Amino acid sequence: MTGANTVFAGTLTTAAKGIATASLPAGSVLQVIQASFGGVQTMATSQTWTDISSLSAAITPSNSSNKVLAVYSINTGQAENQRGALKIIRGSTEIGIADAQSNRIRSSTVLVGIPSALHTSNSSHSVLDSPNTTSATTYKTQFNSEGAGETVVVQANGSISTITLMEIAG
Repeated sequence: MTGANTVFAGTLTTAAKGIATASLPAGSVLQVIQASFGGVQTMATSQTWTDISSLSAAITPSNSSNKVLAVYSINTGQAENQRGALKIIRGSTEIGIADAQSNRIRSSTVLVGIPSALHTSNSSHSVLDSPNTTSATTYKTQFNSEGAGETVVVQANGSISTITLMEIAG
């Protein structure tokens, strides 16, 4: 038939939740979960990693061979010439962490204040994770101050920070 539309001839199955699903190719996005945080949180003089309040999300992969793309976008502020860092964790496991270099701490994003009263910026990071599970898995964000007397502020100007989780077919 000339000009006819091609229809995908996939097999539909019923998932445990009663939603019709199709066999999708590897790399397809199967679900998206997002959490946001709009409060102000301050970290002063502590090199201890601290959870960013309410900036965590849980996802339940439908297949243990699927991956999770974890992405965060966090509004931060640092005082003049001061440093802090952000990272993402699956359960209690650090993921997507860069190795330390020189006198810098080991983290996924290093925040550096520039000469001004308070430098604010938006920091984003993503990592493609292989949780190897079909159980609910929580991803969370943490931050710290790199040295004694240094201050890092999350949500310095009141905008929204987010964490987004996407299940990717394996």
